[in-house]
Amino acid sequence: MQPTVSCEPPVVDSLAVCLDEAVPVISTFWGDPEPVSHRIRDDGALRMHTVGSVKEAVHAAGCGVDVIVAQGWEAGGHVRGTTATIVLVPAVVDAVGPIPVTAGGISDGRGLAAVLALSAQGAWLGTGFPGEH
Repeated sequence: MQPTVSCEPPVVDSLAVCLDEAVPVISTFWGDPEPVSHRIRDDGALRMHTVGSVKEAVHAAGCGVDVIVAQGWEAGGHVRGTTATIVLVPAVVDAVGPIPVTAGGISDGRGLAAVLALSAQGAWLGTGFPGEH
C-alpha cells in the first residue's frame, strides 16, 4: 500500500522561516487561512490569501486577511475555483469591500486593464507571460 501524500505544502514550517526572516508580505492559498492569520499579523507582515469563490473570500475576510486574491479557473498552477476571473473579481469586490482585492491568473496588459475596470485594486502575475521562456 502506498503512503498518502498531502498536496498541501508544509505551511507551518514555511511560515516560521518567512516570519524569522521578516518577510513583509505572506501569501497563502491552501485551505483555511484562519489558523495562521493572527500569527502573520502579530509578526507585522501583510497577509494575502488566494480564493476561488465568493464564499472563500468572505471567510478569508472574516479571518482578518489584508488582501484577497480572486483567482479564476483559467489561472495556471493549482486552481480551486470553478468561476472565471472576469466573473469572480467583481463578485468578490462586492462581497468583501473595503478589503483590497487583486485578481489572480492575469498574464498580460489586457487582463490587467479588465480586472482594474472590474474594481480590482491590482493583479497577481504569477505565471509566465506569452512568449517568455
